[in-house]
Amino acid sequence: MNNCVFIGNLVRDPEIRYTDSGIAICSFSIAVQQDFKNKETGNREADFINCVAWRKTAELINEHFTKGKPIAITGSMRNESYNNRDGVKINTYKIHVDKFEFVRGQKDEPGDDSVNEQKTVPNEQFEKKNPDIPTEEDSELPF
Repeated sequence: MNNCVFIGNLVRDPEIRYTDSGIAICSFSIAVQQDFKNKETGNREADFINCVAWRKTAELINEHFTKGKPIAITGSMRNESYNNRDGVKINTYKIHVDKFEFVRGQKDEPGDDSVNEQKTVPNEQFEKKNPDIPTEEDSELPF
């Protein structure tokens, strides 16, 4: 089974291009923070994952995401190889994105707290009495 799931932040803006037949291809990279801290520095390190999306998925990622935005992706890992300028064969890995999701919890823009804003409901909405449910005020409570 070849199934990968990552949640990270875009390292740079996505790059979209189209094939001669009009198929969209979007390339981007995400930084995925590791769960542990570096013993020497005390900082968390990140892995940088190269990704590619095709067709409508590519267009949507390009339209809705920019550098620094969080994203959740699901896809498969593919090995790609090419010869560099010196003729040396280079192997790379890319995640071919099948699906993506928006990740909440990070501010969209500086000064915009709307994503992290917590909404509370006034208690009086919950204090409306239901005649079928006994309350402490009722004299005939069974306990």
